[in-house]
Amino acid sequence: MSKRVAFYCGSSSWGGLEMNLVKRAVWWQNRGHQVSFYAQEGSRSYQEALNAGVKTHHNPKNKKYFAIGSARKLWKQLKQSNVEVLIVSDPKDLSLAAWVKTFAGKKIKTLYIQVMQIGINKRDLIHTIRFNKLDAWITPLPYLKTQMEQRTRFNMSKVSLIPMGIDISRFSPLPDKSVSRSALNLPQDKTIVGLLGRIDEQKGQMVLLEAMVDLLKKNDQNHLCFMGEKTHGEGEAYYEDLIARIHEAQLESQVSIIPFSPNVPGFMAAIDIFVMATNSETYGMVTVEAMVCGKTIVGSDSAGTAGLLENGKWGHLFQPMDSGSLRLELVELLGKDNFEQMELRDYASKEYDKDLECERIESVINQL
Repeated sequence: MSKRVAFYCGSSSWGGLEMNLVKRAVWWQNRGHQVSFYAQEGSRSYQEALNAGVKTHHNPKNKKYFAIGSARKLWKQLKQSNVEVLIVSDPKDLSLAAWVKTFAGKKIKTLYIQVMQIGINKRDLIHTIRFNKLDAWITPLPYLKTQMEQRTRFNMSKVSLIPMGIDISRFSPLPDKSVSRSALNLPQDKTIVGLLGRIDEQKGQMVLLEAMVDLLKKNDQNHLCFMGEKTHGEGEAYYEDLIARIHEAQLESQVSIIPFSPNVPGFMAAIDIFVMATNSETYGMVTVEAMVCGKTIVGSDSAGTAGLLENGKWGHLFQPMDSGSLRLELVELLGKDNFEQMELRDYASKEYDKDLECERIESVINQL
């Protein structure tokens, strides 16, 4: 049944959270819902939603706490458009969503799609009141649900465990491996270990490099590839340290750093082993993409990476930010001839299909 659904994004940034909220607005519109998107005028998310053909409205930046004025204005807009469901995903927008629910009562259902960890206890009165204004809370992994149970007083009967999906069609079929390597200027005849992500200390490029130094020197059939951009205004020192370490180890011919490209399927097709070295990733969409591609995966044994890999069922785990631990996993893998994980690909292609995610959330809404 078609619903009138509003997605709200109070952030002016453009990162994974904002990208995924815009994507979901488009997916829901393509499924026949009447979708509107509310964001700060001039923000990237506002422009991207507009460019995607979603009915877009601008709102001023709301306060993280006691966003009464912003919520009242938004409620009037939602009421005028006969919106039935309000969806938020940024924790900073929870206050606004709670106040909208206060004004709207039963006329609007409020739903939170969780994409960030609950790092500290939020069992105080203010958070308890705010959280329990929500009609439904979607969390993508069991460890996040456990955090909720331990660190909030939220009514757990309102919580649904629903993995976040991706557009599977982008990765099926994968591009040709040889063509992809040529496009990225990567060697054709090497075993390539790849990491995709912003060049940043928390993403662990240096951890992977240190794990690979000896493995590269001992075997010139191994190659390491980083795809990503340094954060402008931040992280320049980390990037320069990475370049200096490659030069010091005399590995310029065996380590590639290539700019980020939206052609993620091409990157996945080109590499043999995918590494997720982030210290504590809440829910790495790129890990999901690697799973859907049937890649051999090595990931940090923490947070969402361990959750997605089901504590080692679907990949190899190493101690977070520990190059020695990572090296041990890579030593075992680099001696293999076949890196395709067909069972993983089949499982992930079903479990993380965007349409299944939408169906599951629609089912939650229809029961409210």
